[in-house]
Amino acid sequence: DVNKNLIDLLEDLPQMSNVLYAYPILDNDCRTQIVTSLQKQLEGMSKVEALQALLHFMHYAFTYATDQVQFGKEKPFFFEELLYYPKCDCEDRSVFFAYLVKQVLGLDCHLVDYPGHIAVAVSIEGVTGTYYNYNGRKFYITDPTYIGASIGECMPDYVNTKPKLLILK
Repeated sequence: DVNKNLIDLLEDLPQMSNVLYAYPILDNDCRTQIVTSLQKQLEGMSKVEALQALLHFMHYAFTYATDQVQFGKEKPFFFEELLYYPKCDCEDRSVFFAYLVKQVLGLDCHLVDYPGHIAVAVSIEGVTGTYYNYNGRKFYITDPTYIGASIGECMPDYVNTKPKLLILK
């Protein structure tokens, strides 16, 4: 359930840095419902299997559209807004996915900001692919917008591009 009053309040909020959309918990009840449901569905899976299943969920559960198409302007979403609006784009999916990775799976992750695209990188062992080192740990690109991609698969346009790291607390 998404609180419509909250959605109305956020409608005209001035745009901020993308990482700031990942910090506040605006509706704990809403988030608890999602986290609890996903934890039950992923129970018994290894961390790699669960992360891949969560990534697959992100690829196919939400319809993609740019903010320009949907709103006629840039409008990054908080977690709760992704559940309300009919479509979402890369930063919306990445904020939502990063929260799930941390809360459902207990894994550390970052937002990775490429020119024109935002994805997620997850610290996890037992996978291969595109990664970077941060504080002695490997963070694998895990892109909730790259439909059909696996953990460690980076969109071809960004493989040789160094992203700006948006560290989540």
